[in-house]
Amino acid sequence: MALAHIQYDAAGRLREAGLFKPCASRAYYAAFAASHAILLKLGHSTPREDQGTWNHKTLPAAFVNDLQRTGKVREKWRLQQISRDLSRLRQYREIADYLPGWSLDAQTAGLRLSDAKSILRLAEQLI
Repeated sequence: MALAHIQYDAAGRLREAGLFKPCASRAYYAAFAASHAILLKLGHSTPREDQGTWNHKTLPAAFVNDLQRTGKVREKWRLQQISRDLSRLRQYREIADYLPGWSLDAQTAGLRLSDAKSILRLAEQLI
C-alpha cells in the first residue's frame, strides 16, 4: 500500500500545481497499486511473475471478481462502482499519457482523485 499512497500523494500535488493530466495518470497508478496490494494480500500470485504484476487490462476484472468471490464486497452496486472507477481511471490515464492534443481540467482531475481515493479506502479496510 505504500506505493499506492505515494502515487496518490503525487497526484494531489500535481493537481495543486495545475498539472491535470499527470494528476490523472498518477491517480490511476494509485488505484492500480492498491488493487494489486489487495490481490497479493488475499494470497494471489501475479500472473506475470517475470514482471511482478498484473497487466493493466486484466487487473480490474481480477480485482473485482476476487472481491466478489471471497465475499469481501457483497453489494453488487459497490462491485459495479469499483469496476467503473477503475475503468474510468484507466481511460483518463490513457488520455493523459497518450493523447497530447487533449487536455484535462481541474474538475476532471479532482474527480479522478476521488475515484482513486475510494479504491485506496477500500484497500485500507481490507488490508
